[in-house]
Amino acid sequence: MGRRLLSLQQKAISMPDLKPANENPWYVLATLYGEQDGEEIDWELHEKNRRAWNAWAGSALNMEILRTFAETSGVRESELRLFPRLKMEIEELFRHEMRRRNGKEFIIPDFPNPRQDIDLSKTAFSCAAIWGKIVFSAPTSFHSSTFSAKTSFKSVRFIAKTDFNSAMFFADTDFRSTTFNADTDFRSTTFNADSDFRSATFSAVTYFRFTTFSANASFRFATFNADTNFRSATFSACTNFSFATFGGLARFIDAKFGHPSDTDREEGVCRILFEDAVFEKPINFRGARFYSHYPDLTGAVLHENVVLLAESDYWPQITQNAPEQAKASCEALRHVVAKQGQVEAERFFFNREMQFTSEVEAKKLQKRFGRFWRLVSPHWWYGFISDFGQSIFRPAAALFCVWLAGVVCFLANYEWQKSMAGQDYSAGLPWGLSFTNLFSFLGMGRRFFGTDFYVNLPHWMVFISGVQTILGVILLFFLGLGLRNRFRLK
Repeated sequence: MGRRLLSLQQKAISMPDLKPANENPWYVLATLYGEQDGEEIDWELHEKNRRAWNAWAGSALNMEILRTFAETSGVRESELRLFPRLKMEIEELFRHEMRRRNGKEFIIPDFPNPRQDIDLSKTAFSCAAIWGKIVFSAPTSFHSSTFSAKTSFKSVRFIAKTDFNSAMFFADTDFRSTTFNADTDFRSTTFNADSDFRSATFSAVTYFRFTTFSANASFRFATFNADTNFRSATFSACTNFSFATFGGLARFIDAKFGHPSDTDREEGVCRILFEDAVFEKPINFRGARFYSHYPDLTGAVLHENVVLLAESDYWPQITQNAPEQAKASCEALRHVVAKQGQVEAERFFFNREMQFTSEVEAKKLQKRFGRFWRLVSPHWWYGFISDFGQSIFRPAAALFCVWLAGVVCFLANYEWQKSMAGQDYSAGLPWGLSFTNLFSFLGMGRRFFGTDFYVNLPHWMVFISGVQTILGVILLFFLGLGLRNRFRLK
């Protein structure tokens, strides 16, 4: 992972259309008193930089926005009104820093206008980008930019449209408590390290289409007030949407959670958490793949319209979830699709629910019965014989085996009697007797063999016949259940 990340980082930095951050006037304005080029974050330096930026940006905002931002970010409202007093100092320092960082031959651009678009696109940020508790007063673009070190947008407010399309983050990224007031675009963005959107607020349409989260991604307590699109997004590690609120449509079409090799990983690495999440509008998981974990839906409030594909290719057969949690997830999904009348999907998740119920039961029985726990596990036998009511072949094959075992036993008995006592018998007797035992409820045994025939049978043959009758009823029930489920019979 480390070598791969370093290779990607070097490749991104060497891209010919990327410009150094110090050539960008908005970056220089944001780091007016110095860059974060040390191993540790200099918070005093950041505070000085923040005050200068907020004074500049605040000059373009109305009083209501200033007051709201101050209340939510913890920044003093007076900090946002300082530009008239600091204007000359900031502009002079801006020109000085542009020339110092880029040389005397560098053509210094005009001082940025806080009411015009903030263009930080195609920029290579090599130092830590610490933007905490600042306000972006105009449409902002980080399109195709790269962030090589730690990045923080904690408690930032984006007033207008925000564009992170195709940006790449190579270190931990912090968007905690960030507010996006307008449309937000994270399409094709790559997060190669942990990304944290806890308590972030997305007030308008938000796009995370084709976004890659290579490490942990947290949207815990995040609020999506409008439609959210995670189509074809890739979540390679732990994904946390616990306590998130989706006020608009939530689309996870063709999203990927985990990786095919995740079944070999340590338990819990790629957990998918939607605990206590609230979906107020329809949810679309069509084509979404869950490689190693089922989503944890404990306490989640799901909209009655949930779209998903209940097929084996999209859900793990062997999961890294605790079986209790996987069982609860399948149960929740079964209830959702049942309300929508999706019979096949309901049976699919019932089958998986029974599978994990069997695993839960196995844990308890193994403590008491050791390696013989399967003999006393009804759920294990239910799955083994009928695939939890989904198989036609298994109970049919079991019926054949029970019938054939009876034939062998009865044939051996009559052959022994023939050799010892010279008693001859009909060639079809063992075959017919075994068959009538399985289907005794049809009454064929007494009709074809008579009452006296059964009275004269040896005790061990009576016992085998009884066992065959009991097993026949059970297996025929499972066969009928499989036919009913397969052909949707009522």
